[in-house]
Amino acid sequence: MTTRTDSSAAILQGTLVPVLRRVTNEKPATPVLPLVRTVTRDYFSWDQLSARHPLVHLLQPDYYKVFRLANPEAPVYQQNLHLDLGSVEVSHIALRQFVNHCDAAHLQRTDRIIHQFAMECQLGSFDFISSIIIRWIGPGNDQRYLLRKTAILQADDHGVPVFGIMTLKDITPLVSSLKPDNIDITFHPERSDLRCELMRRIKLAQPKSQSHFTAREIEIIRCLSKGMSSKEIASELFISKATVDTHRQNLIHKWEVTNTAALLRKAMDVGCI
Repeated sequence: MTTRTDSSAAILQGTLVPVLRRVTNEKPATPVLPLVRTVTRDYFSWDQLSARHPLVHLLQPDYYKVFRLANPEAPVYQQNLHLDLGSVEVSHIALRQFVNHCDAAHLQRTDRIIHQFAMECQLGSFDFISSIIIRWIGPGNDQRYLLRKTAILQADDHGVPVFGIMTLKDITPLVSSLKPDNIDITFHPERSDLRCELMRRIKLAQPKSQSHFTAREIEIIRCLSKGMSSKEIASELFISKATVDTHRQNLIHKWEVTNTAALLRKAMDVGCI
């Protein structure tokens, strides 16, 4: 029987990440792939990568893509091993299209900082592995939790990182809630001194939190999520209907949304409901 955890932190800091920390001690001294100028697509197939680097094999992804850091949105190679998205065909485009919008913004900010940092510090093959849990919401509100890992796959002759790898694993049965802007980064022991600086930059780039929900606002939002009307909420909370309507208008204004449905989506994004 699969045990569900209370939050994404248990995944990022629990049983999965320590395995990566142990495995990084086995980092090979020789290049995993040939020089950049001789790399062909065959070298990015799963059989080739897993044969050449044990860390790639131990990640056991359901899907992965290889990309150039200069253009991370255009996959050099992608392969679906066994990721099942129901009626949606698994591809880079489909995966990006249905990612929760808050998670997508978090990924974009974080990837940009990590790639800049990798170039600045000339990080090499698997000097680090970043882990982020994202929400993928497909047709029919089919929500999945995907563990997304990224790493540098190869540098050029001068030590400049060129290729990266991104892997996805469906961990939906293991997650019951998600912490906004979650991330964990594991560095190879020889480069572990860089972790604090990278995490500092990522934290600084996160948008300032908007005004928090008050206790009364949370009560009203949770009632709205149950489909209750303003009159029903007023009766439930022993306040006037006018007070409920005022709270609803203030919430819509505070969170810069246009209607109740958008407000509920925002509340879900921040973990209020």
